[in-house]
Amino acid sequence: MPCLSGKALRLYNGMSARKDIGKVFATLKETCFKPTEYYLNLFYSRALNSSETLASFARDLERLVDKGLPGLDANVKSKLLKARLVSCVPETTKNIFRITGR
Repeated sequence: MPCLSGKALRLYNGMSARKDIGKVFATLKETCFKPTEYYLNLFYSRALNSSETLASFARDLERLVDKGLPGLDANVKSKLLKARLVSCVPETTKNIFRITGR
């Protein structure tokens, strides 16, 4: 299967039932893909690192939401991301935003 690479290719090469496409897909799905709950857990446990910018943190949160809740309505996604971002920002940063009116 030329379109596979890395872990998926190694797994495919080790399969004895390569002719049964259903078994191939089932095995690849079980082994190579994480369930959406995994990404939601990462989303809710993700914390802002001291050396990390708010922009990169927000991008990572958005990536986790996209993987954890694919197809989520844009308005709902925006509200969820804003709420999570605000809950993770240190109080000093929140105070700066309040003072500057942002």
